[in-house]
Amino acid sequence: MEEALDVGAVNPLPQAPAPTPECSALLVCACPKCTTALSSSGAAIPDASVEQQWRFLEACDGDTGKAAHLYTQSRLWAHNFGVAALLDDESAAESRDRAINRCCPVGLLAARDRAGHAIRLSRFGYTDVNEAARTDLYGGESTAAAFVRHHVWCNERAARVHAQELAIIDLRNLGRKHLTSLVMGVLRDAINVDQRHYPGRLHQVLVVNPPTILRSVVWPLVTSWLSEKTLSRVRLLGDTREPETRAALLEVVAEDALPYCLGGLMAVGTVPVHPRLREGAEPIDGECEVTLPMGKGACVVAPLPSALRRAMGAPPPELLVRSLYSSTGTPSTAKISVHYVDGLEAAAALALLTETAAADAAALGPLDCAAQVMPAVHPLPPPTCASSHIAVVMWDEGGSWWRERTIFVDVGGVSPSHWVVEKP
Repeated sequence: MEEALDVGAVNPLPQAPAPTPECSALLVCACPKCTTALSSSGAAIPDASVEQQWRFLEACDGDTGKAAHLYTQSRLWAHNFGVAALLDDESAAESRDRAINRCCPVGLLAARDRAGHAIRLSRFGYTDVNEAARTDLYGGESTAAAFVRHHVWCNERAARVHAQELAIIDLRNLGRKHLTSLVMGVLRDAINVDQRHYPGRLHQVLVVNPPTILRSVVWPLVTSWLSEKTLSRVRLLGDTREPETRAALLEVVAEDALPYCLGGLMAVGTVPVHPRLREGAEPIDGECEVTLPMGKGACVVAPLPSALRRAMGAPPPELLVRSLYSSTGTPSTAKISVHYVDGLEAAAALALLTETAAADAAALGPLDCAAQVMPAVHPLPPPTCASSHIAVVMWDEGGSWWRERTIFVDVGGVSPSHWVVEKP
């Protein structure tokens, strides 16, 4: 679950005009369809705010009749969908958020862009398509239904921050396996909800790390679902590791509000990839990559995040470990231990590199690295008050005919650039 978003005071649309006669004329629609629906539903339609009037009028090219009809239909939809109940039951919404992020990392960042907009990040390239096909992901809801409800919840939370939002869609790791009819159908449903019931809410959509398959297969289909107004707000950028793309992102989002996965400095309050979704030969999010030779050890040390060093009662830290098979594909066993240390001293870190240290009472192993190809999360004891750094010791057991293997470790809140790898 991402860190709670500091919603603060709602900012008005910066480009929203002052009330006009046209805005004042935007009332509840009195057409037979709306009148019948209102009567049967018993819904009370509130007067549109100036910001809502502007958005709905802009979506309807200034036609007050169409705007009133669209606004009334959207408020009826919100009543029937249960938007108010969705917001009232915060506990259920957060549980749904955790369930969704076990199959697809999506959500709001605990930060704003340079103009004060809330930021939504979607990382569709890490979607578990098998989990997406479930019919009971959360509380009897299918994954498709839960995703749309989560999407609406994010819309409403973002609206507390600003009348518009910035959406960043990260397509790193996206492949053909993700493009199932179910996944594409859920995406289309979310787009339809935004265009029909939240017109003008998107300030800008930035698409980053697009694979080749996007232009040849996905983009023509997705753009066919978008209105001209929505499409005009979409920017297709390149790989976030390229200077041009990073510069384009930093024009919109400050470096400390941009997650590490997008080339920024933000480590806490992001939308991390759930451990069960992590795979591949590249480090993901805050992972530190270590190459462990046969029969050798390594120690990685990093400063403890301030959140872990705060007062008592903070959630205990967790260590994520995943590994690749050895260079020969042969399973092998390694021991892993965790130590809290005071200060970063290379000599002290190297002193931990003994088989005794790796097998002491704090050891998490021995771990069968072959079994760790699927990531595992290990809870850690709380750090002591005097501790300033965390050290993770890895020691190869040897005994197998392999040259080296790659191990990834991650402690929540630690930046990849803060890890220091020490080898004898």
